[in-house]
Amino acid sequence: DEVERFEDLFVAAARIVKNAGFSGIEIHGAHGYLLAQFVSPLSNKRDDEYGGDFFKRLRLPINIIRKTRQAVGDDFLIGYRISGDEHTEGGLTLQDTLKIVPVLIDQGVDFIHLSSGWNGALRWMFPEQEGVILKEAQEVKKVSKVPVICPNFHDPGTAETALGEGLVDMVSLSRGLIADPMWALKAKEGRVSEIKKCIFCYRCIISFGAGIGTKCSVNPEVGWERFNREYHPI
Repeated sequence: DEVERFEDLFVAAARIVKNAGFSGIEIHGAHGYLLAQFVSPLSNKRDDEYGGDFFKRLRLPINIIRKTRQAVGDDFLIGYRISGDEHTEGGLTLQDTLKIVPVLIDQGVDFIHLSSGWNGALRWMFPEQEGVILKEAQEVKKVSKVPVICPNFHDPGTAETALGEGLVDMVSLSRGLIADPMWALKAKEGRVSEIKKCIFCYRCIISFGAGIGTKCSVNPEVGWERFNREYHPI
């Protein structure tokens, strides 16, 4: 009963997001969070309808996607984030993910946002260099009939090459935008040399985990944007 209520809470959240005027949502099923724990054979040891074989372990995300699609309609984007490989013995492998992705798409997913690793394989969640997830993304793209988004880009040239060679359909940024909120604009205007790049120190993660808010070694304005008229005009 609790799991079913959890499904309905996901749907309720999606309705709120749609009513607020957004165009879509992304369901987070990566990195060892709850949905990933249900899907991964490493963590799901249930013997009921939500655990056991391949499809039973997928029941929770399948139900959430299906119920959400019914609630929000076809004109609302639903994405799903998944780790291509959990890189942990007994966890999901890339071959597992290549079987999972088509199933999720058949339930109504509009895009796949790939990641890698889980909380037992942090060096894949927080890579020490860019582009390490590209090989997994390239394989996922082969079995996906919807766009595949890949993160872990810090150099616009690397992103442009990945897109140009058809390895991925879109790229996403996180730490790159923490280091330089104008990353995309500078790339668009050809000012790549002006981009303040992430140096993979992970001060952002460490400071957030320490409860002092997100900090950045190359961008001292992080957390103070409301006082910068460039970001927050008065």
